[in-house]
Amino acid sequence: MKKLRFLLPIIGLMVLSGCSSASKESGSTIEPDNTQYEEPLEVDYNAPDIRDFSPKNAVTYPTKVTLHYHNDNGGNAGRAFYVWFSGVNGTQYAPDHVSSDGKDMDITFDFTKPEYQHLAKRRMFIIIKKNILDNWDDKSDDTEINFEEFPPNSNGLTEVWIIPGEGSVLELYATKEETQMDRALAASASTNWKGVDVISTIMPTEYRLYAYTGAYLKADRSTQSLTKKQYLLKSGTPTGGTNTTFNDKAAKSWKISLNYTLHVNVQYALETVYSTAKGKFTNKYVNLQTLYETPRFEQYYNYSGNDLGVTYKGNESTFKVWAPTAGLVRLNLYQSGTPSNYTGGNDSYSGYNMVFQPGGIWE
Repeated sequence: MKKLRFLLPIIGLMVLSGCSSASKESGSTIEPDNTQYEEPLEVDYNAPDIRDFSPKNAVTYPTKVTLHYHNDNGGNAGRAFYVWFSGVNGTQYAPDHVSSDGKDMDITFDFTKPEYQHLAKRRMFIIIKKNILDNWDDKSDDTEINFEEFPPNSNGLTEVWIIPGEGSVLELYATKEETQMDRALAASASTNWKGVDVISTIMPTEYRLYAYTGAYLKADRSTQSLTKKQYLLKSGTPTGGTNTTFNDKAAKSWKISLNYTLHVNVQYALETVYSTAKGKFTNKYVNLQTLYETPRFEQYYNYSGNDLGVTYKGNESTFKVWAPTAGLVRLNLYQSGTPSNYTGGNDSYSGYNMVFQPGGIWE
């Protein structure tokens, strides 16, 4: 019998709408607000969406990793890398090098060396923090470096270029050039639920705003590529930008106004293109946390129940997760409790798509 090992919800930026697809805005036509997504959805638990067991794609792990961190406000002489790997406790490391202006620092982990061999072939996570032990003030978010997205070169080296993003987020890039491209720095939902507020390095020449529903997020990458245009919500050339600053650098702020009420459980993705890189769109997901303190969020997405997590009754278990801004939450059942990067481990799994319920609950 397969055993339930743990709950792995896929949350954060992935979302699910009560609509089958996003409706495009058209001229001055006002689209009526759709509140279906704020009503309970019916589900047939006798016919669950369960996947066949199948192993994940094999990951090519590097033999050496170099992390480059850049911050325009300087101060890296007083910062450190806090790094941990799956199954290995975190350790604070001073950078190997810091530039004279304090804006750049780097560190290299060579897994062929004895002191790092126990870290090889494991998932890697980082935090940028002050170079003071046990001081977590002004730290970055926990950030995973996925070696599927950052595979090693022919010499076994993976290089990751890191810059601060919105709030305490870290942005990861495969090349230094990508960190210097013009792009959207921040995109957040307007508190009236009728637009997106954007900060970018310069004004873009064109933007595209997509609204990805659960149907899109459940699809494989090939299907997503073929159906992406169906989820285009609005596009155009922004106007009326104003001067602002972002992480101590000059920037532009602008707004996308909608005749449509944003859905908390839809993943909005903003693509922008700039005169400095014609034809090359950069992507930024819209942050919905700005909606948390609004009356609408208070009305629809508070939950006072005491049954979050797992509730076991007789011969059944009920799983509930409060994740109102998630778009897809899955309960994964793993073949083994040990990841494949350990001896005898197995990443094979099956799973159920959970269902969005009132109060922002997934069940």
